[in-house]
Amino acid sequence: AAGILDEWWLCMNAYDSNSIEYAHSLAAGYDWISLRETPEPARPEKIARFYDFLTDKQAVYLRFDDDIVYVHDQAIRRMADASLNWPGILAAFPVIINNSVVSWHLQHEGKIPADHGVIGAPECLDPVGCSDPVFAEGLHRHALGLLETGKAEELFLDLPVTLGPEQRFSVNAFALSGVDVFPGVIMYHAGEEGWMTQIFPGIAGKRNMIVSDALIAHFSFHPTWDHMLGTDIMSRYAALS
Repeated sequence: AAGILDEWWLCMNAYDSNSIEYAHSLAAGYDWISLRETPEPARPEKIARFYDFLTDKQAVYLRFDDDIVYVHDQAIRRMADASLNWPGILAAFPVIINNSVVSWHLQHEGKIPADHGVIGAPECLDPVGCSDPVFAEGLHRHALGLLETGKAEELFLDLPVTLGPEQRFSVNAFALSGVDVFPGVIMYHAGEEGWMTQIFPGIAGKRNMIVSDALIAHFSFHPTWDHMLGTDIMSRYAALS
């Protein structure tokens, strides 16, 4: 992302002291990394408050979960380009390894196998796609087998995907133009995910889209977290960096 990112903000919603200490050490060690904090205690609803910092209408903001374990070297550029240049786009989502809706599309196109489970529908809360630890581990192992052999392109989708105007989508990562940012207080009770994928597209008259050749990997949803921590998946992704 050299030459693309101006700043990296760590939005402090961490629940444990190790994460908090690590964030502070990053901000102390790099002049382009800084912290964003609000006085509220850590909780999911608090994420909406960080949108109040997004005040530059000329910027493109990229929002990443803290458990993104792989970013393709062109992903950020392609997400930002889509946000700036694709007509009618709201949030530009990448192809997210370990995201239920994306997993459905990847299976539908034959890009990932069904050996460890089948995604029943392109739904955010599909029980296999977001809650099955065997599926999550198998999916990551398949992706790593391709990434470790220089075949990331085999995980790209054939074409961009336009999401439905009220289609819920896990907001693990996306790009958003500064002109489309609303104050956090507006989305606070709906939640970031509900607001960004089920409410705001209709208000804005725009659609969320998946950028077919922007690839990232999301480590785990909460139901599979303990299982995934007991695997070598994270260390294998670290070895790719």
